[in-house]
Amino acid sequence: MDNIGVIYNESGFFGELAPEWMVINCGGLQADEWLRTLYIPLVGPFVRMEMEENDGEATVAVPFSAYTRHADRPAQIGVHLPTVTAFVRKYTEHTDCGQIRRLIIRIMDAEEALQLDIRERLMGNV
Repeated sequence: MDNIGVIYNESGFFGELAPEWMVINCGGLQADEWLRTLYIPLVGPFVRMEMEENDGEATVAVPFSAYTRHADRPAQIGVHLPTVTAFVRKYTEHTDCGQIRRLIIRIMDAEEALQLDIRERLMGNV
């Protein structure tokens, strides 16, 4: 993984920045890595991104069912890549996972699925 970006949106009365999305650059994943769980650290620094930043790279939003945790890695969230692969195959006709360059994590989904306060960890990295 080259880097992890976070897209923040203004939130609340004072317009504080709140993390909404994590963008995981995973263009270097080999075929056998798509059979594993990818663990993503929740400590920065993160690259701050804007929603408009899109260079046409193949991107997949991580489905709710793909989030996981590891008991020995409390500062990381896991993405079960075989679940992502199944999701891609179900909803696209000709996409090979080797073409995927980015994974998008909706912070709210990951927090709900994992019962984990991810936003609090990311707020210190604005």
